[in-house]
Amino acid sequence: MNKESALANLGLSGNEDTATVARVYGERLSAIQDQLVKAQTDAERGNCSTKLSQLVESYEFVTQTGRHTKVAANESSATVMRTGTEIAQAKKEFQRVVKGPIKSQAFLMEIDDALALRQKLLRTKSPA
Repeated sequence: MNKESALANLGLSGNEDTATVARVYGERLSAIQDQLVKAQTDAERGNCSTKLSQLVESYEFVTQTGRHTKVAANESSATVMRTGTEIAQAKKEFQRVVKGPIKSQAFLMEIDDALALRQKLLRTKSPA
């Protein structure tokens, strides 16, 4: 996909600001979702699904998000294994920062699961 085809899929010229891009994407997304809900046949659903995928791909390309996010040049710290203490500290900081019980509760449950899995792996780890 190139920028021109992504802009065409969104119905944009390339001169729009971020808010306009988001608004147009939302409008088109809503229209395709409505078509998908109203689809009567598998062929119609498949067509809507393809349109939806193309729209999302175009939006991600134009906004440099999702699969098209530009990666920082130095990723050396991205693969560093975190200790249980570091994860627990991050969890505490996240609890302090995030607002909204549903969002934070789901994240905290995932952190708890990750810590439990780590502990299980450490217990079952055989000496080398």
